Amino acid sequence: MTTVPPNSLVACLESYMNPALPVGTLLSNDATAPALHLIPAPTLAKLRNLGPARTKDMRSLGYTKQILSHIPIEANASTCAKFNNALYASIQLNTDKFAALAMLPTEGKEAAKELQRCVTKMKFVGGVVASRCGASLHEGYDELWDTAEKYRVPIVVRELWPTGAEV
Repeated sequence: MTTVPPNSLVACLESYMNPALPVGTLLSNDATAPALHLIPAPTLAKLRNLGPARTKDMRSLGYTKQILSHIPIEANASTCAKFNNALYASIQLNTDKFAALAMLPTEGKEAAKELQRCVTKMKFVGGVVASRCGASLHEGYDELWDTAEKYRVPIVVRELWPTGAEV
């Protein structure tokens, strides 16, 4: 278990966005796609950056560590694995500055598999399930809750980024 030095300030839920995720435009025809075009360009640049610019911002805010998670979007198991692998690779040079929460698919059994893979192979510190506002996560998630309990890691439930139809 990692110890935190005295007088440390840890940002517990910092957003990240995989640079490969297409942002689209207001004129996008896909009403089910996340409305990422609503994010201003300077913010997009910060969300996609896990290098010196982010660590500089951390220093200026007094943070010693960030717990990163992908912005909450709906994704299948293979996309989650791809994005989690990329996040893992991006933080390897700064493991003292960054830890990660796994982006989990919305299907409970697949979410449990991805959580186990990320926690055991990449040392992620938990996972994130994206959910529609008011949606229930009771049915089909027993395996995910059991996996989280087995590895003693938290699961964060975050509201999905709005889609074009919801904007």
